Amino acid sequence: RAIASFAMRASCSATRRCEASCASSQTAKNRETRSAEVMTVAPLARTIFAYTGHSWELYVSRGWLAAFIATVLAAQGLDATTASANGSQWAALMAAFGTPGVFLGGWLSDHLGRTRAAVLATLVSGAVSLVFGFLGAGPWALLIVIGCVYGLVVSADSAVYSTAITELAPAGRLGSAQAMQAFFGF
Repeated sequence: RAIASFAMRASCSATRRCEASCASSQTAKNRETRSAEVMTVAPLARTIFAYTGHSWELYVSRGWLAAFIATVLAAQGLDATTASANGSQWAALMAAFGTPGVFLGGWLSDHLGRTRAAVLATLVSGAVSLVFGFLGAGPWALLIVIGCVYGLVVSADSAVYSTAITELAPAGRLGSAQAMQAFFGF
């Protein structure tokens, strides 16, 4: 009788654990589905995809900037090692302007509105990126000044999109919205 009682308790315990595990698994599955549902909120999805485009531009610009400047310096007669070292330093200076750029974008966003600030930053950084490559044959000072402006504006919309996502996320789904932002944007 003791063995039967023990077996019955063990069986019930195992069943409860299985039910709890299945319920936990189902809850996790529901959470995943609800996380993806934030992408059905059209303004939020557009903002997440705009942030993704912003991230691509940011990473691409940072990826080629040092090599571009090094090439310009090499074309001006510097040896490859010096051109590479100096190109990296100048590119770092230009990219550093992204820090005040984020604050500028946040300020514009608060004063012009999220959409206007994002469009303005995107248009200016896009225009600069289209002409920047042609500046390599021009005056060095112009290249540096425009490069610093580019560093400023290419980061300006970052704060705009992050703030908009926090404002557009449905109640209780902010973490999911930011997870989608990170997934697509990084």
